[in-house]
Amino acid sequence: MFNEAQIRDVAASAIQEDVIAVRKIYAGGMNFVFELILKQRSLMLKAYPPARIHAAISEYNILIAARSAGVIVPQAMMCGTEDEFGYLIYASVEGSNLNFDMLGETEQFQVSQSIIENIWSLTNVTFTYFGSVTDDENKFSTWGGFLTDCIESGEQALASTGHLASSQLHTMVKYMTTHRLLSMPCKPALVWGDPKSENILMTNNQLSALLDFESCFSGDPLLSLGYLFAREGDSSLYKELSAKFNKLIPFTADDIYFYALLRLMRISKYLNTVLPTGKKRLPVLSYFPGIQKSLNRINSQHG
Repeated sequence: MFNEAQIRDVAASAIQEDVIAVRKIYAGGMNFVFELILKQRSLMLKAYPPARIHAAISEYNILIAARSAGVIVPQAMMCGTEDEFGYLIYASVEGSNLNFDMLGETEQFQVSQSIIENIWSLTNVTFTYFGSVTDDENKFSTWGGFLTDCIESGEQALASTGHLASSQLHTMVKYMTTHRLLSMPCKPALVWGDPKSENILMTNNQLSALLDFESCFSGDPLLSLGYLFAREGDSSLYKELSAKFNKLIPFTADDIYFYALLRLMRISKYLNTVLPTGKKRLPVLSYFPGIQKSLNRINSQHG
């Protein structure tokens, strides 16, 4: 979708420096990431396809606000649009993706504590509404109103896509529409919308950056833990973060299942389409093992 010459031209125009080389780092479902090799430094350029062009400015603003709140995120430098795609340029951060199981017990404790502290620091970034802060969607005066809207629209989409049997969908919707989180008060604060090991960068066994903030919310910080469970299930990382998160916000396993299922509701309308970058979607319940576990649990208890 993006060739090297195109990225080179955009980068040179934006930063007013000669680009010696462009190296593709990541080609995912939602965006592409390139390393820009300059004469005396390297920068990163994140390219958003036409369907996600608005996310460039949103993520730029989130990174600026999060960094001001003391969160360890890349330093955003500039953003813009070019030839119907969006771009974000940020400072390069050395490191590699988190492999939690390869860390020693002491290192796991320290790293997980640092992750939790940074996720919690995000709540210092506040808003005047609840809902998505990166997508062009309705804003809500309560978190429960946002959740209810997600459930209603997700039910319609899942019914039309056929990804769940009608009885299973009915059980899930009944479970979600009667859940306590719909009436729990919370403040409208920044919530990381894509927590997973691949979005946690490490250097010398220490946290060097949280990545990927193009899908964030204003609302309950527990959603981040539920979204992590959706993606990784009962991984070692999830278990360690869960134990520490529970000291900040008491929650139940049902709360995590609810937010894992909310992730399914949020993406349900896209399940029969390719990803924004043109990449084919993996089967949703394979890619999100925690969603499958949540479905199994509520069906065994409430079905």
